Amino acid sequence: MKFSHLTVILALVLSLTAPGVALADTRSDFARALRAIEQQDYAGALSILDGVETGGDLAPADQETILLYRARLSAAQGGVGGAIEALEATAKAYPESARPYHQLATLYQRDARYEDAAKAYATAIEKPENADNPLVLKLDYGWFLATCPDGKFRDGARAVSFAEEMLKSFAAQKHDPLPGTLFALQIFEVLAAAQAEAGAFDKAVAAASLASNFRASLHKVLPATEFAKKDFDARVAGYKAGKPWRDPAQ
Repeated sequence: MKFSHLTVILALVLSLTAPGVALADTRSDFARALRAIEQQDYAGALSILDGVETGGDLAPADQETILLYRARLSAAQGGVGGAIEALEATAKAYPESARPYHQLATLYQRDARYEDAAKAYATAIEKPENADNPLVLKLDYGWFLATCPDGKFRDGARAVSFAEEMLKSFAAQKHDPLPGTLFALQIFEVLAAAQAEAGAFDKAVAAASLASNFRASLHKVLPATEFAKKDFDARVAGYKAGKPWRDPAQ
């Protein structure tokens, strides 16, 4: 799924509740950055986080979070090359963390570096306890396995397995309405793409229908955000015609 404004907001909201972000002043800066992101002021949000001093009394997890979101916001403004360099450095500094590898995978994918993306996803998925959110990691990896333009890296059966695991995990947890609706939408979109890649097009259409219901619910919560509907409609039309989806690099 394409890098989106909502994805940036959701990821930053999740980071605010992570155990690593512990200091009050750091939380305040993240809250200010979040307000800037809600206004789609990515440059302003990045400027706020650039002003947060790393080192000193900050815990390693807080330092890593700041580095990761600087990179994420740089990528949101189109600075993919610089973001990749920053994340590669962060991955070396925090080798036991899934977080930089996960973000690297999504940016490699965006940059059509599919072999690098596959390696980064494979590294991240081995460290689920050190991910921002294992569900989001599986969402992104499942989408990659189902839709990568390079057939060497697609695996429809594994993508279906990921999606089914995500459904079970999602059903077992409580979620706030907005992130819960977004998660459900994305899970069923991944499941639809995975079923299509596996050749089960009737199941793909059924999963896409459920995704459409969640998309309609999300539109009610955020009426100004009818995001990626054109791509969604094209995917569904393809499934009905017996064609799996290929997610182009951006």
